Amino acid sequence: MNNNAPLLSVAHVSKSFGSRKKGDPKKKVLEDISFSMHHRKDKRDFSDSRCQGGGDSG
Repeated sequence: MNNNAPLLSVAHVSKSFGSRKKGDPKKKVLEDISFSMHHRKDKRDFSDSRCQGGGDSG
């Protein structure tokens, strides 16, 4: 139903973990998940632009 719900919850949980415990394996996993979620779209857009030959950025 809500596509933003899991992403927001993951980001919130990772933030709370980061502020509470440093070096926690769970925190690391949550950060990796949120990182991959946030950068997956960017990476896909970047690869698409490269495939289409739009080399404006380099």
